[in-house]
Amino acid sequence: MDILIGILRILNYIFGTAVILIGLGVYFLSGAVVPLLLALGLAAVGPIEDLLTRYLRIPGADPEQTKELINQGTSLTLVLFLFLAIFLSF
Repeated sequence: MDILIGILRILNYIFGTAVILIGLGVYFLSGAVVPLLLALGLAAVGPIEDLLTRYLRIPGADPEQTKELINQGTSLTLVLFLFLAIFLSF
């Protein structure tokens, strides 16, 4: 099971990085906003969430509550970016 989890983690890093880089590249080359929004949403629930979970400490707060706060905040950020991407694609 550990090997499968490791393989999935590596694939997530590879494809997540590809989506973010391609989304940013398409935006800077063509000005298309939807790929940028997708890249930003994925960055929020990927590397930004990881950094916040690793380094953010709220004095007096339970670490599990802090982790859940970060999770909910980054999930909402992703949903908002997806909403904007759908809205702007009309």
